[in-house]
Amino acid sequence: MIEVEVTWKVALRIFWSFLWRVLVFSILVGSALGFIIGLVYGLAYGVMPPQIILGLIGYGVGLGVTAFIFKRTLNARFKKYRVAVVEA
Repeated sequence: MIEVEVTWKVALRIFWSFLWRVLVFSILVGSALGFIIGLVYGLAYGVMPPQIILGLIGYGVGLGVTAFIFKRTLNARFKKYRVAVVEA
């Protein structure tokens, strides 16, 4: 393994790979979960769930999706590069 200087081009390629996946998966998972929670809560209580509850669930979903995508990004290859974690 050869350590190379990280250029802006390489950094932005890795960042974009991470960012677009987080955005897409957060929207998909958050929408599906919000729909299910809203439907169940609405049927059970006849009203929509409080915004604070939905906000906290959305925050948790966002954190979970971000951690999942971050782990996948660490294992991904970017043309001739990959991200490596090495002991200092």
